[in-house]
Amino acid sequence: MAERTGAPDQQPEGESRDWRAALIGVGGLIALVVVAVVAFLTLPDSPLAKGEVDVRAANVAAITSAVTAAIASVVASYFGIKAANVAREDSVKSSERNALRLGEVAGAAPPEAAEAALSRAEESIRSRRI
Repeated sequence: MAERTGAPDQQPEGESRDWRAALIGVGGLIALVVVAVVAFLTLPDSPLAKGEVDVRAANVAAITSAVTAAIASVVASYFGIKAANVAREDSVKSSERNALRLGEVAGAAPPEAAEAALSRAEESIRSRRI
């Protein structure tokens, strides 16, 4: 198991929370399907007299459209949150790389030593896999 370092909400390399988000998303989708099935099964049958309109079909269409919208919202939320987390992780890694570069360049006082400092910074970034 990888040792945790840094902030408590940061994940060590190789550990992922995607399965939790997927599990919650699938659970939400299953709940929506159950609600839709129960709604379809409990719709009352209305005997039609002459000139009356069958409202069962309208109710089925309303339930179907509502469930479709809810499923689309759950799926869009999952992928939106996932994309935001990837962007946050990339931003943190970029910040760490820039801090290493700045530290190396700041430590090299003469301008001619800046190139060697950047090379050391890039080596450090590769060795830390940032």
